[in-house]
Amino acid sequence: MIVQNNPPGDHAGIAEGWETTASRVPTDRRRDFNGMAIYIMWNLWKERNYRIFDNIHSTARQIAERTKECLEQFKRARSLIPV
Repeated sequence: MIVQNNPPGDHAGIAEGWETTASRVPTDRRRDFNGMAIYIMWNLWKERNYRIFDNIHSTARQIAERTKECLEQFKRARSLIPV
């Protein structure tokens, strides 16, 4: 994982780090990598909203479990789509 010292909200730094890391992933696995990264970001964003708007705080483990569940649901849904 690439850790960059960028100020919060520095979307260019996030995009650059993502692109740099994705370029190191084999081409045939890049779609899976990008999907995983999207679900991680999505769940972090949802946790931020829970904390700000609902005053609900989850542990890192709970967030990781929710992310894992989302990925598993996506895989199951994708297997139902005819190729």
